[in-house]
Amino acid sequence: MSTCDTSHHNNSPSCHSKQSFDVLLWGSMAIVAVLYALALVASDALPTWLHTAAEATENLVNTMWWGMALGVVMLSLLTRIPREFVISVLGAGGGFTGIVRATAAGVLLDLCNHGILMVGAKLYERGASLGQVMAFLIASPWNSFSLTLILVALIGLKWTVVFILASVLIAVISGCLFDALVRRGVLPANPNTLALPENFDFWSQAKAGLRDTRFDKRFVFSMFVDGIKESRMVMRWVLFGIVLAVALKSFVPADIFSSYFGPSL
Repeated sequence: MSTCDTSHHNNSPSCHSKQSFDVLLWGSMAIVAVLYALALVASDALPTWLHTAAEATENLVNTMWWGMALGVVMLSLLTRIPREFVISVLGAGGGFTGIVRATAAGVLLDLCNHGILMVGAKLYERGASLGQVMAFLIASPWNSFSLTLILVALIGLKWTVVFILASVLIAVISGCLFDALVRRGVLPANPNTLALPENFDFWSQAKAGLRDTRFDKRFVFSMFVDGIKESRMVMRWVLFGIVLAVALKSFVPADIFSSYFGPSL
């Protein structure tokens, strides 16, 4: 996890300016962009393997773009929220109550697994415990609004409620296990952990912060830029995953998947 804190903007070079050229990010982005463009303008004139790759890229991007975009938006918002507010909402130091709060946040935040990774990484940077982050990551993709509607149509309201409660239980148990592993020293503790100041009042501090903030075009633009910068860590792997998935579909015969990944032990 990156430990760069983008909540303070000054004239000193940021951690992003110190990074070398990201071959994985820009290489994957270039491949995805070229294949997507080919799918739009010249799909029928391509060789079979390239046609398959371009079509698969178009399908994946069209399916994933909204979740990734929403993740960037949420990330830009978290970048602007001081760490104290995040910890105040989730609960300092994790613990059972903090894990339940993180699980509730995951259930309420309608993000797919592509966008939720970005938000989870930012919560870790903001000081959430490892257990809280894992509970958040587990709870959210299982409980999107669209998935809930589909489940109601497929299995009925009663079993949908059972599904949601079971996913919440699994998220809470998983979060507790991860925090227990941290306490035992099996996993490292979050180095970004923050202790709240004494007598910290969320609402009074929030009102003061809103009064001091100018919601103009410059503010919106800077939020957008920060969201793009902070999403790079996860975006590079999402784009690389698209490249791998497209390569598998283009060059690996379908019968290999049915033989090695079919419904067997």
